[in-house]
Amino acid sequence: MKKTENKVRILGKEKLRFFTSIAVVVCIVLGGVFAFLKFYNSYIDKILYAERLNQMSEVTTQLFSGLEDVIKNAWNEAENEVNHLTDKNPETLDDVLQIMEHESELNRLADSEIELAAVDSEGMRYSKDGRKGLLAEKEYLISEPERVSFVSNSMISNTADMVYLVRLQQPVTVVDGADQITISYYGISQNMEMLNPYFSCSAYDSNNSVYVVDTDGLKLFSSGNRDLVYGYNVFSALKKLEYLHNSSFEETLAQLEENGTAYSNAVMNGEEIYYAFYHMENAQWTLIFMVPSAYVATNTVQLVNTTIRLVLVFAAFMLVVSGSFIFGILKRQQKQAVEAERRNSLELEKLNRDLEKAVQEADAANKAKSDFLANMSHDIRTPMNAIVGITGLMEHEAGISDKLHNYIEKVQLSSKHLLGLINDILDMSRIESSEVTLNVENVSLAEQIGQIDSMIRAQTNEHKQNFHIHVNEIVHEYLICDGVRLRQIMLNLLSNAVKYTPQGGEIQVQSEIGKGSRFEIILTLPIDKERSCILEAERILLVSDEERLVRNVKASMSEASVEFHSVATEEEARGWLSRENMDVVLLSGCVQNKTLKETVDFLRKTTQNATLIFCVDYVIDEKKQEEIAESGVDGIIYRPFFLSNLEMTIARTKTNSAVGSENASVLKGMKFLCAEDNELNAEILREILS
Repeated sequence: MKKTENKVRILGKEKLRFFTSIAVVVCIVLGGVFAFLKFYNSYIDKILYAERLNQMSEVTTQLFSGLEDVIKNAWNEAENEVNHLTDKNPETLDDVLQIMEHESELNRLADSEIELAAVDSEGMRYSKDGRKGLLAEKEYLISEPERVSFVSNSMISNTADMVYLVRLQQPVTVVDGADQITISYYGISQNMEMLNPYFSCSAYDSNNSVYVVDTDGLKLFSSGNRDLVYGYNVFSALKKLEYLHNSSFEETLAQLEENGTAYSNAVMNGEEIYYAFYHMENAQWTLIFMVPSAYVATNTVQLVNTTIRLVLVFAAFMLVVSGSFIFGILKRQQKQAVEAERRNSLELEKLNRDLEKAVQEADAANKAKSDFLANMSHDIRTPMNAIVGITGLMEHEAGISDKLHNYIEKVQLSSKHLLGLINDILDMSRIESSEVTLNVENVSLAEQIGQIDSMIRAQTNEHKQNFHIHVNEIVHEYLICDGVRLRQIMLNLLSNAVKYTPQGGEIQVQSEIGKGSRFEIILTLPIDKERSCILEAERILLVSDEERLVRNVKASMSEASVEFHSVATEEEARGWLSRENMDVVLLSGCVQNKTLKETVDFLRKTTQNATLIFCVDYVIDEKKQEEIAESGVDGIIYRPFFLSNLEMTIARTKTNSAVGSENASVLKGMKFLCAEDNELNAEILREILS
């Protein structure tokens, strides 16, 4: 029964997985089709836009060329009429009117709705019928152009005439009764309706509109079955439209000024239109040709639409075929998956049995390991404690050299660090529970730095790398933290820096190939305010021109009960010591000082009491240590500078030079009984109590 339920559950999961796969495939296919159609529509839109502009350019070029020919013929007619007038040399206004009547009948101008026109110097207009009143467009003649054309709108007949006037080289002066009239312009006017055949475009089934405007865009004349622009200023109407294909009215107008023609498209009253600008060469007009986009490049649009339908049909067909194919594959995979699931279930049952057995064996092994470490913990800690104890005894032996003391200190620090690591490893309860607690204790920053220096410097010397430790104005060097963890952080980073420096550094904060890596750690740690350094000195003089060292030493002594002074040169130090008593003199730069012995001798002669003289410098090799020792200094304080190091060095120096000690007999006469089964520990205890 249970196996049947498991089988039903497996089949249900496979069915759900099957339909989920089908849904995912369908979504992917539909998404792909949608993305393709979106891309295709965008692409086709760009192609159609370019094709429509190209076709419109071809059509309007022919139309504008035909209009230019018509205007040119009108100017030729006006020039001929001027010649006829001047040749006949009229003397009276009646003579002029008769000439105009004769020329109109002779050339059958009325058939073309052309009328001769004359304008005198006062702006009065004349036709063959006599005076027609002042010319409304008189401002066109103010600058006395050679030729002028304009559209004159009649307020009476609601018609518009094209006027072509030529300035007479010799104005014709005639008499009209007692008045004298000077005719300065002569030409023709023609009804604008005569241009409608040239404005209409058969390519667009006459669905276009043409507007004649002046330089400011004011509508002078319009032609076409549809008036697309409402209002008097066409430019203002076009400027307010929504433009397509990243175009604008301003760009189109700039193109017109530069090339004389311009093309664009926009949305007008919800309908997309295309329009063209053209500056007439033979008239002071601008033509605006407009046509709805539905009539532009219709054959190309039909071809594109047919192509899209074919693509969609083909895509639908391929979708059905692909879906059927994928469905068959998934159905087959479903059957295979069910069979594989059955086999996996059998294998899983076997693996579960094996895993349960392995867990039992692992628990037993883990218990054995824990028991072993628990039993061995005492034996592992005992020799390490002995090493720490013996080095502690050696450290307090009188008469040892600074070199040997340095070695003892390094062994002691490394032993303490190793003992701390062993304590962590042996504490299996914390490891097995994945919890690591911090052992908060009093920590000496000087000891931490010294221990790190001794461990890392050995590695850097082996790799021939430079290693420097700098401190900055440390006032409190006793902290409260987990010393082992603090060392682990610094040692891990510095060990990796040593390891990866030749490769440029994989663990990096700032790294440069061939030079090394720079790491910066910022830790906020509490200060151990109960601990402080007590120097066996009251007045200390530092001789150094290094500002960083001066700042660091000054900061270290800021809370100590000492009087601190610093000078930059040996000459200043000599002058200071000749006047003041100093307990301790600190000299920097001893390694590079070729005359160190002479300097020390002179300073000792200058001092007025038993002043201690110490060198303050970075870790150096044994040869340099021997040279410095031979110079007569009392010892070396290695940088980075810590006040506790100075404290220990002063105490050690005075202990070595003292004969006997006041505290040597504190335990004298007392008897102690100690139980210790380790002979080495018993020996250490006897030495401490002796």
